Amino acid sequence: MPPTEPWRSWPVSDVIIDSSVAVAWALPDEHLHPAAIRFIDQLGVGRLEPVVAAHFTFEVRHALVRAARAGRVAWSTIPRWLAAIESLDATIVPLTAEDEVILALAERHVLSWGDAHWVQIASDLDRPLVTVDRRLARAVPDEVAIVVYLGDEEVA
Repeated sequence: MPPTEPWRSWPVSDVIIDSSVAVAWALPDEHLHPAAIRFIDQLGVGRLEPVVAAHFTFEVRHALVRAARAGRVAWSTIPRWLAAIESLDATIVPLTAEDEVILALAERHVLSWGDAHWVQIASDLDRPLVTVDRRLARAVPDEVAIVVYLGDEEVA
């Protein structure tokens, strides 16, 4: 049976994309690299409109530098990946000053500040958050925000 791709049937076009998706797209040794490629392809053809948090590019840069130090990606390819990510032309949601809301999400669902911020954006915009972080996807109940684990398509 071919993998299911739940995003093909979503009734919305805007999706929140956390940095883990971009990193999985860039790193061929990531378990969900193929799923990330298929998902990013949907962005490339305009089927889905990406929305990211202001800290997205920082998180991606941080992950790519760590990957280069570990020999998982060539240093020389990082600028090309950053350009490719910029070309997704995502809507950027600014960082929020609503620390109480984010801290409450972090405490209640055992999330980092960054993950709680992603969840808050998804909740505020009433859009799905797409991630390759299984722990994040499993930690947040649907009544708080819809968090879609890209690996779920691999299970089918």
